[in-house]
Order: sequence, then C-alpha cells, then structure tokens
Amino acid sequence: MSKQNKEIRNAVGYTRVSTDRQVDGVSHDVQEKAIREYAKRHDIVLEKLYWDGGYSAKTAKRPELQQMLADIENGDINVDAVIVYNLSRISRDLMSFSAEIAPTLVKHDVELRSTCEDINSTPQGKFMMNLSIALHQLDNDNKSKTVIDNMQGVAADGYWQSHAPVGMRRKHVATGERKRDGKFRYRTVLEPDPENDRGKKAKDVLDYFAEGDKTIADTVRFATKIGFTNKANKPFTCKQMGRFLTHPAFAGYICSENLTNGEYVKAQWDGIIPLEQHLLIKELRKNSKNGENESKMEPRTYRKNNPDFPLKGTLKCANCGAIIRGSSPTGGSGKSSPRYHCADCTGAGSVMPSKIHDKFLLLLMQVTPVKSLLRAFGMALDRAMKNSTAKAEKAITEKEARLAVIKEEDDASFKKMMQGERSEEQHERYIKLLQEEAEQLNSEIEELKKYRSLSEAKIKALLAVMENPAAIWRGASLEIRQVLQRMIFPNGIEVDLGACEFGTPALSPLYSVISTKKGSEEPFLGLLVGEKGLEPLRYYYHKILSLARLPVPPLAQYNYYTTKSEKSCYN
Repeated sequence: MSKQNKEIRNAVGYTRVSTDRQVDGVSHDVQEKAIREYAKRHDIVLEKLYWDGGYSAKTAKRPELQQMLADIENGDINVDAVIVYNLSRISRDLMSFSAEIAPTLVKHDVELRSTCEDINSTPQGKFMMNLSIALHQLDNDNKSKTVIDNMQGVAADGYWQSHAPVGMRRKHVATGERKRDGKFRYRTVLEPDPENDRGKKAKDVLDYFAEGDKTIADTVRFATKIGFTNKANKPFTCKQMGRFLTHPAFAGYICSENLTNGEYVKAQWDGIIPLEQHLLIKELRKNSKNGENESKMEPRTYRKNNPDFPLKGTLKCANCGAIIRGSSPTGGSGKSSPRYHCADCTGAGSVMPSKIHDKFLLLLMQVTPVKSLLRAFGMALDRAMKNSTAKAEKAITEKEARLAVIKEEDDASFKKMMQGERSEEQHERYIKLLQEEAEQLNSEIEELKKYRSLSEAKIKALLAVMENPAAIWRGASLEIRQVLQRMIFPNGIEVDLGACEFGTPALSPLYSVISTKKGSEEPFLGLLVGEKGLEPLRYYYHKILSLARLPVPPLAQYNYYTTKSEKSCYN
C-alpha cells in the first residue's frame, strides 16, 4: 500500500491542557471523548492515552509528550498514528514541532491525525498540518500581545501585577467594575508589610541611604543590624540592596520598561517615602561605591524587544550554540557602541549591528523562490484552503443545527416540568447534560471558525512575503521582522561573530522540501534543490516544491511531474 493511502489500524491519543483548570474551553475529558469517538468512527484501535496537564504547547518539554516520543523511538509501542483533539494540543510552535516532534514520527512512519482538522498523509494533508501549526503559533503570539496590552492597561490604572518588593505586601481591592458574571473585579495594590515591622524597617533603610554619605555596603550592614533581611530571610547582598533601594513602589509609583515604557505612573497606594526622596536615592545610587567599585558595572543588556537588535532570538553562537545577545556598552568617551555578542563563551568576538544586518539581507535574497514555482505553490495552497474551508463550513453547520435542537429540547423539558410530567430534579439533571454538550459544541465551533480565516487575501499576503522577504524585512517594524525571521528560519541561524559569517541555516518547510519519487516511500535526494549553504528541514512532502533563485545552479533540477497541469505550472 502506498504511503499516501496508508491504512491506520491502531493509534495512541494525546491530550493537553494549559492549566489544571481546563483553560481554552477544551478540557481533558472533552479531548479524550473526541479522540475515542474519532478512533471508533474510523475503526482504529486506541492502544493508550497520554495526558499533559498544566503545560504550554510553545515547547516540546512536556513529560507525557516526551514519554510518548520515547515509547515510539524505543519500540515500546508500535502504532500507525497519534490522534489529537486539534493540532494546538500537540504544538503551538512550528520550530519545536519541526525539530523535536515531527522527526520521531516521520522516522517510525507514525502519522498525526486530528479530530478537528483535515490532515493525513497526502501532500495537501501534510501541508495543512504545518499551516495549522503555524496558525496556532500566530494565535498564541496574538494572545501574548493581548496579555501584554492588558497588563499595560492595568499598570496605567496604577495597579500592581507582580511579587511585592521586600517590606511591602499585596492587598486585593474592589475596583467598582463588574465582570461578565456580575461579580466585582478585584485588583492588587501594595501596603507596608506589618510582619516583624518589615514595612518600617524598609523605610529606615531607605532613609539611611538617602542621607547621602553612605555606600551600598554601609547600607547592607545597617539592614543586617536592624534585622531587615531579603525574601529568603537572609542578609542582603550588595546587588540585591542596589535593586531594593531604587524600587519605585516605595514611592507609590509604577515604572517598567515593558508596562509603562519607562514612565512613572502614580499607583493606587501611598508610598512610604516621597517621590523626591526616591529620585534622590536613584541619583546617589549611580555614584555609589560598595567596596567593589560599583560604577564599573557590566554593559547593560538591552531588553528583549529593542529595535536596534531585531536578530536577537534568531542568531545563535557558532561556538557554544547560545542565543546571541545585543548590548550597547559605553566607552570612556561616553559614546555607546552597539554590538551583537555571546555572553556564554569567551573569545567569540562581537559584531556591529549594521554589518550583520547587511549579511542577513543578502541571506534573505538567497531564499527568494522563482516566480513560476511560487505560483504553483500558491495554487496548491489555494486548493488546500478551499478544501479545508468547505469541510469546516459543513462541520459548523452540523454543530449549529445540533445547538438549535438542544435549545428546543431545553424548552420541551421545561414545559414537561411545568405540566408535572417531569420533576424539577429530573429537569435540572437533563438541562445539565444539555449544557455540557452545548459547551463542547461551542468550543468545537470556535476551533473550526479559525479555518474560515484562511482567505484568498491572506494567501496573497503570504506569497508576497515569500516573493521578496528582504525588502519586507528592511522596511518592517520590529514585530514583523521577528515574525518573518521565525517563519523562514524556525531553528535560528548560527553565526561566527569573529568572521561575521552565517552557518548553514535550516529553512522552514514552507521554503525547503525533500520530494519523493512516485511509488517510493524514501526521499530521493537527487531531487533536492537549493543553494550551497541552505539546508532544508528533513520533513517529507510530495509534489510541493520551492526552488530558490540563487547565484549558483541548484544541486538538481526538479524533473518529475505527476500531471500535465502541474508540469505547466513550472514552465
């Protein structure tokens, strides 16, 4: 039997919830029920069910997932497929899926099946699997941005959202607003910690340093003398004391690079020292010596989303594999010197951003597909999108029809109770069952609606990005640059900082493909295309191929077409 028409006889199931409180509206029980029904509907024997509770899908570091992959790798289970409720349950990150999950499944010829998505061993099914995971990753990134936006809004209103600094404690207060369920909304403020007079001792330490003639080391000794300790109930170190002294919460303000853009926002509590004293302490802190010459501090590493270093998170050190960082140390002249560097190994060197950015633009130019193959790729994507959308629409219609029936059954049960044909207890039990079914249907409908968002405009936008990534990256915002980098190079890029040279990057499955010959289950490397220095991910596709427009000839030309219509797309 060909690989494209492989029959699935037995499988294992995998479920995941982000927290033990069944977030995302998809509980473990809902997932397990859907997986068992899918197996029964397709005559598949479900051998075992793996379950991860309280783990994110942004990483593959999950105990039950790792156990499942180890069982497959070691031959402890011999199955044809892994069944999931939907692909977001197994991964929300294309990089970790391609590098840590897919290789084991492909190696042992284990397919991935979803109860909500149309994926299988066909070229379109495999493509939809990667596209679905990429969409789940985009959804996760959007959720992360929404969370940050909400946190910024809460900070702007003057409420606290983190651990309380030493000497203060958290307190919940009603805001006067009501949530959707009608209950009052509570937020967090700070107040002096009365336990062992920690609030008073914190003020005494701040007042002591504010006298102006005290060093950090002097202040540490004073805090130890009065019994004021850190969170671990141990004496402060000089570094901990430095952070403690400059905390804006003691002045009744919130100030954060990520939440308030470095601006001071008046908090919803009174400080234990005035703002003027806090600013004075910050100034004294800059000039303070702790016996180890604090003024000679390490160069400040920029925050994660600094626009001067868009390649942070993408570049990896060729020596040790660590993520390359960006910083801007100040020299003796007072001028800053921006650079990319590795903080985990010595002797790796550093490089100026402008130099490495120019190299990266050249690399992006090398992964630009030729227009004829990009057009064929678009046609395949359009067919897959229409097929997936049609099936999603049909499923949504069926589930919405069932919801309408549930409403009618609800009304009918109420009438029977009013007419004395059914007791109130029987009515409540029946309604509870209907509500559980309705909740599951609504959850499934929300998942299916995501596939209706695969519009023609979005396909054109994706192809536009693939057609000219260098030009888009050059003029894009930091956020768009980072998304583009993850899309093309999901595993990152190794760089030799001393020579300012990139290693061999692994391209996304959207760009690099290993094709297979007709009737063959093994990849035919003679059909591998690409430039020297660009390596495709070892993920098997059929027919869908991307040739790079490169300054050197490809290793081999694609010379196998299954139909005349497909052949015309490449001419």
